[in-house]
Amino acid sequence: MPFMQWSELLAIDGGVVDHQHRGLFNAVNAFHDAVAAGHESGQVAGTLDLLEAYGAGHFAEEEAMLERHAYPSLDHHRRQHRLFLDQVVAFRSQLTQGGSGLGHSMSQFLGSWLVNHIMVADKAYASFLRGSARLPTVGDEPTDES
Repeated sequence: MPFMQWSELLAIDGGVVDHQHRGLFNAVNAFHDAVAAGHESGQVAGTLDLLEAYGAGHFAEEEAMLERHAYPSLDHHRRQHRLFLDQVVAFRSQLTQGGSGLGHSMSQFLGSWLVNHIMVADKAYASFLRGSARLPTVGDEPTDES
């Protein structure tokens, strides 16, 4: 059983956003599995590279969508994303500098942050967007009607 398992309770849009969130779950699971298997720090750090790159891409798309729809809490949402990415970078630095025994606490932070962020911050923007007529998906282009 994976460390983190997707649940439909986490669903935001039933489409692209949820697909990307599942990708983040997969990246956290890859990190957790590498730690649990006792892989060398370089391999474990590689899973954090993947998580950082995937997360940065998802966050950029999500923030662009929220900006197009004038989401009032966008700045706070961006800061949360930055905190997560900064923490991933810090974890990678700790690992490459010989930090051992940190894998479990790192996994717990990553998993907890991701679930909490989706359930609180992402659900809040989903509610806001639903109230503005429709819930767009990441990558939606603005129209003249917007």
